Amino acid sequence: MNSKFGLVSMSTLLVVAVLAACGGGDSGGSPDPSPPVTPSHEYISTTSRGDLVSYTITGADVAIQWNVTNDMGVINYTWNIAASCGAPDTTYGYRNCSIASASCTVGAAVVCPAATPDGTFQLMEITGTALVVHVPLTIAMLTDGSAHDELHAGFISGGCPTDVSGDYSYVLTGRANGSHSATDLFGVYRSDATFNNIIHADFSMGTVGEAAISTAVSDYTTFDPHGAVTLTGNTCQNGVFVRELAGATTRLNVTSGSGFIFDFPAGQGGVIAIKTTTAAALADLAGHNWWGISFPDNGTTELLNMTTTAVVAGAVSISGTSTSGASIPATPIVPAIDESAPGSKFGLPASYTASGNVLLASYPTPGNIPGLFLIDTPERNIVTVASKVGTQVMLYGVTFEYRNASGGSCVIFDAECIPRVSGNFIAFTH
Repeated sequence: MNSKFGLVSMSTLLVVAVLAACGGGDSGGSPDPSPPVTPSHEYISTTSRGDLVSYTITGADVAIQWNVTNDMGVINYTWNIAASCGAPDTTYGYRNCSIASASCTVGAAVVCPAATPDGTFQLMEITGTALVVHVPLTIAMLTDGSAHDELHAGFISGGCPTDVSGDYSYVLTGRANGSHSATDLFGVYRSDATFNNIIHADFSMGTVGEAAISTAVSDYTTFDPHGAVTLTGNTCQNGVFVRELAGATTRLNVTSGSGFIFDFPAGQGGVIAIKTTTAAALADLAGHNWWGISFPDNGTTELLNMTTTAVVAGAVSISGTSTSGASIPATPIVPAIDESAPGSKFGLPASYTASGNVLLASYPTPGNIPGLFLIDTPERNIVTVASKVGTQVMLYGVTFEYRNASGGSCVIFDAECIPRVSGNFIAFTH
């Protein structure tokens, strides 16, 4: 597990009232009204490549600090980018943001890239809560040398909470073809107060050589069978915890109560986790309008406008349109429960039973993880965690399709052709 981090130095503005006395000797005059102060929100995001990027949004202005790291989490160089954003699109909720200026500071690398990032990216903000950004290839290749466009997803900066203990449901971010060929898709973390001692249970969708992706079932993939890991370090600066694991640097942003962003080193993507106490139930997903993004490893990124139906027969149906003009057919969202039947996707993997992982007592099957849902289609499946934040509901999903060990297309029935990370799906109510 690893990540990268940027020195996040932007702070939230506070409203300051300045009363100016009227001149001209008019003792009956009243103070001039204070000019309105535009609120500012700072979000810290993980990326599909494995960078930690901060976005501070103040009205139309966006200040970005993007730290480009190596595969051990060391910062090679840092971009400070200023951008300006237009009004939200009324259909899909995104804002087009144009880069106005960019400067680079050298870190571990000898020099910064010769070219300066320029162009337009798409930003979606759940004000004061979360952020989703689509960075096209033309910008990504100039900032961190990526060969693919990128997805950035983050939460509002949580400061440095003194106690981050609790259980968190998570999904992985990143694309097999774009950053890694991970089999891990989802799971659960349990942290102590300082995120030094954690226990995690990680799951993929397994069985080799199935004829259809819809038949894949959950498999236990935690690299340490017991799931217990000790991270070293006690630093938290500007809202970002910095921890070391096996000689590599990992970083995370923990919000005050709803979740965390866990960022791994370059090439490994990251984790989006929600606190289990904020997990949404199926009824919370019903009857909403949604904006979102589909970020596949082998196709075009699309922004989404969707609606959900009422709960019918244990499922909520989601449908809508995308920026490509294609319609999204009615697709069921179902709780990821253990149906205790042959072929159940979220049954109990034998390796999980034998693992000795203490999380087994609280989550005896993968389907017991709070807020876990499945969007089930014939071509690809999406495992999501759903969270309630105030009156809003958010879905963070990881898509899986058959891929080989390097993340490329493969021939079903080949030994290495198994369900792997193939993109992300994120949606939120509005």
